[in-house]
Amino acid sequence: MRIIVDHVSKAYEFYVSHGLFRRQKKSVQALSDISFQVNKGSVMGLVGPNGSGKTTTVKLVSGVMYCPEGKILIDGLNPYDKCLSYRQKVTLFMGTRGRLDPDMSIRELSDMYAGIYGLSRQKARTQLMQMGEMLNLSSDLLNKQVRTLSLGQRMKGEICLAFLHRPEIIFLDEPTIGLDSVSSKAIRHFLVDYVKSSGAAMILTSHQLRDIEDTCDSLFILKNGTQAYYGDLDNLPRQFAVNTKITFQLEKQPAAEKLLLKNYHLAKAGEKTYQIDCSYEDLDDLLNAIYSLGPVSKLKIEKLDFESMIEAMTI
Repeated sequence: MRIIVDHVSKAYEFYVSHGLFRRQKKSVQALSDISFQVNKGSVMGLVGPNGSGKTTTVKLVSGVMYCPEGKILIDGLNPYDKCLSYRQKVTLFMGTRGRLDPDMSIRELSDMYAGIYGLSRQKARTQLMQMGEMLNLSSDLLNKQVRTLSLGQRMKGEICLAFLHRPEIIFLDEPTIGLDSVSSKAIRHFLVDYVKSSGAAMILTSHQLRDIEDTCDSLFILKNGTQAYYGDLDNLPRQFAVNTKITFQLEKQPAAEKLLLKNYHLAKAGEKTYQIDCSYEDLDDLLNAIYSLGPVSKLKIEKLDFESMIEAMTI
């Protein structure tokens, strides 16, 4: 086991002003009794609306903030202690906070980071070239001043530096924010390949739900600081009684007694067009029942899309 979060809660205290000389102390509960685990070689997506506690969770689990209630263990270590063995295997990347010096090149920055991580310059440059190739960063781009690079190129450079020491525990907060689809896809492919090859454990939070779909195998949904869903990505549709829509055309209108198929209502959606909203698990039985009604044409099956499921879980 790589990452264990056990019944963690976190509250923030703040003051409200009441006139010039008076203020009142208040608190807001950012997280309430959340628990999850991330194993070696897996990626957990952390999603939820703004203010749901995603960034607080990442800061607590990575050791940036102290955990006041509950237990957090990273390979058996308390991340807030920041011992050397923990720091050597972890990386925290926050896409909203760039750390590239605009007057230096990514290659020069990698030389500097090599010293911080205790790597030889040659090893750091070799790893930088390998990651640059995976992220479509040419040698020329790696040697350019950061200020001359595009946003996507700078973000890829940030990723390269964050992964320079081959981390085993990875926390990513919005790694594709503001990027075009091509750059985002390259970063997603890099993350998947890295986890498979290194056996790392990763927590990824992103408002770009395509990042979650393409990268993660498990999912933790936060709603107002509490757990709305925790489990495999593939099991999310099972949380909904209705998650599939079937539309089709029939040459003849079915008899009234046949408008109920396997306890689902057969609704008319247009001339000769019908629709059933159902559970995906009942799909095979329903298709057999539909074809028993007569000749069928223009059959279409639509699953509830990922974005709609996330939205429904967090409203």
